[in-house]
Amino acid sequence: MNNELANKEYWEQSWKKSNKLDMTYDNNPFRRQFNEHIMPGNDEKYALEIGCVPGIFLGHLGKDFGFNVEGIDYVEGATHTTTNTLRKFGIENATIYEEDFLRWTPPRLYDLTCSFGFIEHFLDVGPIVDKHIEALRPGGTLILEIPNFSGLQFWLHYLLDRQNLERHNTKIMNLKYFYDTAQRHKLSISCLEYTGGVFDFWWENDKPSTFQKIIFNMLRPLAFLGRRIPIKCRLSSPFIMLIATK
Repeated sequence: MNNELANKEYWEQSWKKSNKLDMTYDNNPFRRQFNEHIMPGNDEKYALEIGCVPGIFLGHLGKDFGFNVEGIDYVEGATHTTTNTLRKFGIENATIYEEDFLRWTPPRLYDLTCSFGFIEHFLDVGPIVDKHIEALRPGGTLILEIPNFSGLQFWLHYLLDRQNLERHNTKIMNLKYFYDTAQRHKLSISCLEYTGGVFDFWWENDKPSTFQKIIFNMLRPLAFLGRRIPIKCRLSSPFIMLIATK
């Protein structure tokens, strides 16, 4: 049985529609967590991002926190795209692997491994998370971020963006899943929370009906305001983040 909920074609198209290419460190939605929970690196510390295209988060880890950065992604042109992004951050020495993470053998143990919006695209998430952790050195930092398509978010996506909802494993979209994962691996949790404001909403519906367009346009001002209100809400906050130490 195929474990992937999103195929390679989806990934190759998805990042091109993303607003991440316009992201600066000042509008990084996870800036607070980075500042509070990531120890700055140096020339001997390495960070790995799984599913790294287009490379914005790697750019922040390299430029703003001093890590040597590496990334892996299997979409076509991953090396070219990510390398070009990192050059905008002044990073010229990054290593990008254009391979399937599940079949890849890391060349080293890392001081930080991370993924953003990656693990929830699998039916059986356990082995995916295990490999993130296996690539960490003892004392290294794990960062996992996923969208929170539960509660109100679930019903909005079901109504307006159902095809995209079906690409996501909503069963892991709760803090208990990440707490249990950390306990299973004996990780020390420094951050586990719903985040991104009290509310946000985006979609990937390429052929919305008139009704869906109307509802989406009604939600846009609420999302604009909601992401600026720093309240953590299980039912409506757009993201879940775990930061833990091995």
